[in-house]
Parts: sequence; structure tokens; C-alpha cells
Amino acid sequence: MVITEIFPRPTVKQIVFEIKFPNLLFIESKIGEFQTKIMTDYPESSQSYRKKIMFMDVGKKITTQQIEEMENEYTKKIWEFKSPKDVQLTISNDSINITSTHHITYNNPGSKEKFRDAIKFVVDSFFEIVPIPKINRIGLRYFDECPVPSIDNDIFKQWYNTCFPLDKFKLSDSDEMFFTTCVKEEIYYMRYIELFRKEGEKYRYTLDFDGYATDVKRGQYLEITDKLRNMISNAYEKTMLKPAIEYMQKKRDV
Repeated sequence: MVITEIFPRPTVKQIVFEIKFPNLLFIESKIGEFQTKIMTDYPESSQSYRKKIMFMDVGKKITTQQIEEMENEYTKKIWEFKSPKDVQLTISNDSINITSTHHITYNNPGSKEKFRDAIKFVVDSFFEIVPIPKINRIGLRYFDECPVPSIDNDIFKQWYNTCFPLDKFKLSDSDEMFFTTCVKEEIYYMRYIELFRKEGEKYRYTLDFDGYATDVKRGQYLEITDKLRNMISNAYEKTMLKPAIEYMQKKRDV
């Protein structure tokens, strides 16, 4: 079952979508045309460089010029575009990444701002200009910051169907608890992470859902992303119990 309710107090803090494809050397010549297509939604733009890890054989004599040439070869150019609504788009020769701290729903009815629409707008605009042959990997990731009602084990288990070994250890005695697993459903994968951590006098409970699929046909990207979202939503629903759902349903204090 997929949650379709839009909560006044959602726990989601960040959603990330990414596709990876074979390294395409001609993308730089297409960036200007792509920018004009998305400029209304992403008016801010910049360019940066990221260094890749480089290994050298220190037993050989290498000139300064050779080092500079190798650094250029191992430098990745990044084009960044930002929207006024805290959505960041990053393009490189082999990937598209959309990161949002604005959206609270993927495609739920009743919402005017859906993350699915943002994905479709960007990716369709990109494919019109750069018809990539295949997608190596599609990823959809959700980060949720959940309320900690109590560090009493029994109360915590009333709120969350947690994977923590609370029959063996007390939250009140723990500076950190961590659980991770990677599961597969058909061709879809999901890495599920729970993290409980004491930070000063406060406690944080974080859920991290990282869904992905590999070797995807270009025309299936949105269908596959929908399946990943459903997989994540089902795992989320199994974790959140009635008191946590009721907390999210309450209106925020003015």
C-alpha cells in the first residue's frame, strides 16, 4: 500500500533523483540550449569543477606539465542550476541529479507541486537535446527526520516498527544506534537505513530510503521511478505506526 495522504507535519526533509549514463563528451556543447529550456524554473546557474581521485606511480619522473595535464583529465566539470524553491539541478557528462528540500510529495493527488513533475520537466528537456543511448542507473532517495517522542523503549516501539535491537539495549543508554539492509524486489533495489543518535541534549531519528534500478531503457525512466517510489513508500508505511501517523496529521502550531 502506498501512502497518498499529504501531511501537515511531513517527516521528509530531502528527496534526491539521479540518473547515470555513459560518459558523453559532447554534453558541454549542449548545456546552453538545455539552460534555455529550464531557465523559467531554474534561473540561477553556475559552473564548478570536482577532482576525481588520481593515482600516480611515484617511481617515475613526472614533469609539472604532465601533472597539470593529468589533473585536467581527472577533473569533472559540473553545471548547477537552482530554483527559487530550494530545488537544485546538477548536470555532468555522465549524470543528472535533482535535489529538493521543497517537495513533500512525489505524486500525491491534491498537491500542486509534485516531485515527479519536476523530474519529468528536467529529464524530458534534457532528452530532447541529448538522446542518451541508455541509462546505467536510476536512483530515488528519501531522507526523513522523525520525531523522538521518548527515549523509553516501549514508547518508541509504539511509534515506530523499528529494526533496532531494543530487547537487548536501551535507547536511554545509547549515543547511537544504526541499522542498514539492502533488499531486492524483481529488478528494483532499496537500501534502508535507520539511525538514532544523541546530539548534545537532543536525539535524532533518521530514516534513509535509497531505491535504485540498473540498465534502464530511456523511455522507461519515469515508469521505473514510479516503481521505486512505491517501494520506498511501502517501506515507510511499515515503519510508521499509528501515533507517528497521528503526529504528522496534526496541524502545525502557528
